[in-house]
Amino acid sequence: MEILHSGHPINKSIMKRFIYYLFIVVSVNAYAETEKKVKSEIEQVTVFLQKAQIERSASLTVPSGKSEIIFEGLSHSIDPQSIQVSGKGGFIILGVKHQNNYLQENEMPSKLRVLMDSLKYYSNQLIFKENSRGVLIKEEALLLANQKITGTGESITAAQLKEMADFFRKRMNDISLEKIGVEEDIRTLNSKKGAVQKQINEWRSTWVRNSGEIVVSISSKTTTKAMFNLSYLVNNAGWSPSYDIRATNVDSPIQLNYKANVYQNSGIDWKDVNMVLSTSNPTIGGFKPTLNPWYLDFIYNTSISYKRSSAPEPMEADEFALSEVADEGFGDDGWGDFEESETVSSYTEVVETSLNTRFNIALKYTILTGGKPELVEIQSHNLEATYQYSVAPKLEKDAFLLAYITGWESLSLLPGEANIYFEGTYINKSYIDPNNTMDTLDISLGRDKKIIVQRKNITDFTTRKTIGSKKKVLYIYEIELRNAKSVAVNVQVEDQIPISRNKEILVELISKSGASYDQSTGKLSWDLILDPNQSQKLSFEFEVQYPKDKKITNL
Repeated sequence: MEILHSGHPINKSIMKRFIYYLFIVVSVNAYAETEKKVKSEIEQVTVFLQKAQIERSASLTVPSGKSEIIFEGLSHSIDPQSIQVSGKGGFIILGVKHQNNYLQENEMPSKLRVLMDSLKYYSNQLIFKENSRGVLIKEEALLLANQKITGTGESITAAQLKEMADFFRKRMNDISLEKIGVEEDIRTLNSKKGAVQKQINEWRSTWVRNSGEIVVSISSKTTTKAMFNLSYLVNNAGWSPSYDIRATNVDSPIQLNYKANVYQNSGIDWKDVNMVLSTSNPTIGGFKPTLNPWYLDFIYNTSISYKRSSAPEPMEADEFALSEVADEGFGDDGWGDFEESETVSSYTEVVETSLNTRFNIALKYTILTGGKPELVEIQSHNLEATYQYSVAPKLEKDAFLLAYITGWESLSLLPGEANIYFEGTYINKSYIDPNNTMDTLDISLGRDKKIIVQRKNITDFTTRKTIGSKKKVLYIYEIELRNAKSVAVNVQVEDQIPISRNKEILVELISKSGASYDQSTGKLSWDLILDPNQSQKLSFEFEVQYPKDKKITNL
């Protein structure tokens, strides 16, 4: 059977194939209409000690029926278990899933893009300079090949010969100088190109080209406007604390600047985002460990086969619970009015919760992926402090100025390095560990050469006696201090006598010049006030008794 169309027969099999292909095209188009790719904007980032929580939003129009909204261009390091999606509009969220897109590359980080442009510039300049060098070499060869003077039978005058010789000499000299300049330019360009290439190689390792996507399945009765909010955790991000501790002089309070080093290698730049710093650490989990029975048994001969009951290993803490992410919160929408200030700490709101502390920063920050950590000042405080010099002349002849800081407990400090400054000068780097600190935080502000200390063993008065089977030795030490400063100073002096670890060795403290004595440690301690240019001597004596036929080490 044939079907006539416009006077021409159409084969039935061709018609079937046409209808089949038409069906496929219509089906593909219909399916494509159910997918909608969407870009979203970062609203806020909460940075934990490890990991960070990203808050994104997007507004769009969704079609009627069932469809999939694909939020593209996200980080490759999303924790799928942490994804939360909410929305506003006349639609129902049917499901949420995460996927990686290896066909669509993440945007190249801006710093890497600048370096790539620099590399291209230097490469082009090198090509130009190398071409210039080639031209000069060919011109030089041309002149050398044509230096023989030939004529057409006419004689060459001396003036003409001199003119040609001058031209040859001048041009050869010019070519030589130009070659030197070009060679120097090539060396410089190669050096710069090599440095840029090394930096590119280092930063390129932090650029992950594949991007992450969150796919949200929805159903809507009609075409409607919709707003979506996305929340998820990313790896390769976090912050670490650091401190600046400044003392103007021994009569002033301590200024403590609490800072955060924020880093991220999520593959996506955080541009002009609202940032919250949290003292939580999602990687350690939030579940209480369980104590199982602790069994004891005898150790048997290993050559005998035996069974021994044992308790199962304690369960590891599960992954970070979604509820813990949600509990972080993001504070109020309004930050209130802030006065102008030269420090970011004036724009920071501290929120204490039952489990952690959050620092809400009202200024927007840009943290580039793969870049150096961004230093953010969290808080600045003036703390009460008392100052005292401390010296242990047995170990060091210098006196060290110590600041004893109080009132730090409410500052939510974390363990971290501290830069110490005194009288406007950098002293050294220290470490603050609030977990191992009592009510007072002790900070060393460095050495003071104007507190002069001497310690010596008074050998003239050292006596050695042998009584029966015992030997007695008397030791006398003298410490002299002098205050060469124009103000009075408070000095703590520390020394010690030995402690016996053998019942046959007896140690007896004879005199201590009013020192406090700790018998368990053998430590002697004096608290002195030295007026300007005042000197003072301290002394202590101790006796050691032990069997005369034995020797004592470390005495």
